[in-house]
Amino acid sequence: MLKARTGKARFDIKSFNKDIMRSSRALHKSYVYPIVLEAFTAEKERFLKEYEENPITQQMYAGADNPGINYPGGPLKGIGNLFAFLGFSDGTDPAEDLRNLLDNYIRLQRNYRVKKSPRGIIYTHIAQAPSKDEIFAATPMSWTSRSWIKAIENGVGGYQLYLRGYRTVSRSSGGFLSKNAPVRSGSFKNTSYFTKMYNKFITRLTRGNIRG
Repeated sequence: MLKARTGKARFDIKSFNKDIMRSSRALHKSYVYPIVLEAFTAEKERFLKEYEENPITQQMYAGADNPGINYPGGPLKGIGNLFAFLGFSDGTDPAEDLRNLLDNYIRLQRNYRVKKSPRGIIYTHIAQAPSKDEIFAATPMSWTSRSWIKAIENGVGGYQLYLRGYRTVSRSSGGFLSKNAPVRSGSFKNTSYFTKMYNKFITRLTRGNIRG
């Protein structure tokens, strides 16, 4: 890197930059990437835990286990459960399917960018995650292409006609819609759910708000 010429010292910047980049790759492989991966994994697990423990997710899990259960509170105000109300077939588990999708497709790539700064070397890593539109497309209700996430957040009809119990027309075996007059007043309670959680998670990633 340093070359002596007739009593003068000349700084070979190209050689210096090559050494810096070579060192940065070794540093990234042995030290930086493991730390970033650990921090990313912790952030991902934090998000998945928040999803799993959300009352809406818990109600979807409970309905998949027992479509006839009367789950307290939530968008249905204690009448039946969301799994049955949204018309999912007995034996399916849409909330778990979504959890698996998130776990499989939210990943930290090994690709990274590196640049020098007055404070040292800065590494920028890239995470991949499905867009909200991709998630909505992957979470349809069984009788329509509309996402069950959107139904919960933005509302869905049928609340005044919904009855708990089994009928041959019931997909879930936990409830059905009356063909006669409404059996109650009121409406489905739109509820903030997945979109808010996911936006917060993506914001933490894109702003670099994870720390090793």
